[in-house]
Amino acid sequence: MEELRYYRTLGLPADADIGQIKSAYRVLAKKYHPDMSKDPSTGEQFRRVVAAYKTLVAREEKKSFIQSTVHRSYRAASTTATRTTGTRSTGTRSSQKSSAKTGAGEGAAADQKAGTTAYAKTGGKTGGKTGGKTGAHAGRKTGAHGEDSKSSLFSIGQLLLHGKTSDMRVFAAKRLGLTKHKGAYVYLRKALHDPSETVVLAVIEAIGRLQISISSKDLETVFDNGSLTVKMAVLQAIEMCGRNSVFLGILVKGMQSLDRKVRSKSISLFAHAGKRKGR
Repeated sequence: MEELRYYRTLGLPADADIGQIKSAYRVLAKKYHPDMSKDPSTGEQFRRVVAAYKTLVAREEKKSFIQSTVHRSYRAASTTATRTTGTRSTGTRSSQKSSAKTGAGEGAAADQKAGTTAYAKTGGKTGGKTGGKTGAHAGRKTGAHGEDSKSSLFSIGQLLLHGKTSDMRVFAAKRLGLTKHKGAYVYLRKALHDPSETVVLAVIEAIGRLQISISSKDLETVFDNGSLTVKMAVLQAIEMCGRNSVFLGILVKGMQSLDRKVRSKSISLFAHAGKRKGR
C-alpha cells in the first residue's frame, strides 16, 4: 500500500516503468519547487514528490540488478551445459569411428600391419590439428567465463558500496558471500564501516562464508566498536573460518567481556584453537 502511495504522489499507475517515473518527477519538481512556483506552501508537496521519486527509483534499480544477475547466472549455466553435451557427443563419435576402423582391420589379417601404420600417421596429423583447435576454443571459452565472473564480482561489489538502500547493500553482501571468490574482500572490507548495522552483519557473515583469515585486524576493530549483536556475529564468522588461532586477539578480548554469551563463545573458540595448535 505504501508503494501505491508513492505512485499516486507522482500521478502514475502502479505498473509505471523507470522512464515514466523520471519524466513525472521532472514535471512535478518544476511545478512544486518553492523557487519555481513562488509559493512557499508548495514546499511540503515538493518534499513528498522527492521522497516518492527516490524510493521508486531505488526499487526499480534493485529489480533491474536482480534480473540481470539471474540472467547472467542462467547464461553461464546454459553455456556450461552446452559445452558438456558437446564434449560427450564428440567422444561418442570418436569411439564409433575407432570401432569401425578396428573392425575393418580385423577383416584383412595380411594387411593389418600396413593398415595400422597408415591409420597411425593419418590419425596423428588429424588428432594434432583437431586437438589444437579444440584447445584454443576451450581456452577462449575459459577466458571469457573468467572475464564474466570478474565483471559480475565488480558489479555486486559496487552495489554493496554504493547501493541507495540498506536492503540493496545487504543483498549484495550475501551474494558476495556465495561467490567463493576471496577477492570479494576488497569490497567487504570497506563495507564493514557501513552506517547500517544490518549491512555490517551481512558483511561479517559473508567474510565467514568465504573463510577470509586476513580479515582478523578489520574484524577486531568492528568487534571493539560494535554492539553485542555485532560481537556475536564476529565470533560466528571466526568459527566459520575454522582458523581460530589467527583471531586470538579478538578471542582474548571476548573472554574479558561482561556479556555472558560473548564470554562463553570466546572461551569455547579459544579452547578449540588451543586443541588445533596442539595437534
